[in-house]
Amino acid sequence: MQESNKETDKDLKTSAHVDMVAYEDPEVKVCKQELKALEEKIQDLDALKNEQLASIEDFNTQYSLFVGDLIEKILKRKEEILAVKIAKLLERFEQEKERYEETKRKTKKLKAELEALDECDDAYDKVHEAWEVAKEVEEAQRKKVEEAKEALENDEDFKAHEEIKQEHEESSCGHKKALEQKRFTLNDEEKKDLKLLFRKAARLCHPDIVSKELEDKAHEITAQLNEAYGQNDLNSVKKILDMLENGVYFDAASDSLQDVEKLKYKIVHLTELFADISQELEDIRADETYQTIEEIEDWDDYFAEVRKALESEYEALR
Repeated sequence: MQESNKETDKDLKTSAHVDMVAYEDPEVKVCKQELKALEEKIQDLDALKNEQLASIEDFNTQYSLFVGDLIEKILKRKEEILAVKIAKLLERFEQEKERYEETKRKTKKLKAELEALDECDDAYDKVHEAWEVAKEVEEAQRKKVEEAKEALENDEDFKAHEEIKQEHEESSCGHKKALEQKRFTLNDEEKKDLKLLFRKAARLCHPDIVSKELEDKAHEITAQLNEAYGQNDLNSVKKILDMLENGVYFDAASDSLQDVEKLKYKIVHLTELFADISQELEDIRADETYQTIEEIEDWDDYFAEVRKALESEYEALR
């Protein structure tokens, strides 16, 4: 009987200990619940944002691969046509610059001669006078250069030529990048798997959700995940997800934080972050490329139509 009482006392002590360990400040509990809800919203919203950005990047890459070569030809031809139109203005500008450089050389030479002479020298006054005249000629020629430059830069054809030239350079760079970019071809089922696995992995390592000391590591893994997703690299996304589920583990701030003030600070931070991501999504949806993607049923058909129209434009330019 005595032994039974001892066991009962032990059970009571154990129960009391469990109750003490399990106790949680009500305010902490409320804050953690609010933070957890915010974390989940941000995880979903950010994953959606990354998917939409990846879709735009994928579309731009495919667009460049389908019609980039033709766009380069068109831009080059437009650049050549405009170069002919501005040839006279450009020639005048170059000629005035050359004359200006010549007057500068003459002025500099006369100045050197003058500095080499003594003021009492018979030739001094003559050289000094020539130097003064040369300076006036140089200044007049400088103004002519400025006038020629202004005439050139204000010319509408010149402005168009510079814009086309810049566009041509960017297009060439984008086309080259698209050709060199490593991308995997996936069927419709694999694309669905890619999105699903990416979302799962992104939720497990979101840098704004994890505890402070793990943020750098989370950023590193998130960058690897985004790169793999952007390349349609299903195998790499699978490997990263497997690592997150079975190896590297990130505590969420809502799980690790116990201090009320820290929890409140994190809630404010994530509330602002949620608003920022929401605005980014609005900006993406307002993007012309995104709206085009939303309207297209079949990318291949769309690109074929665009290429046909561009071929007609190129023929007209030729």
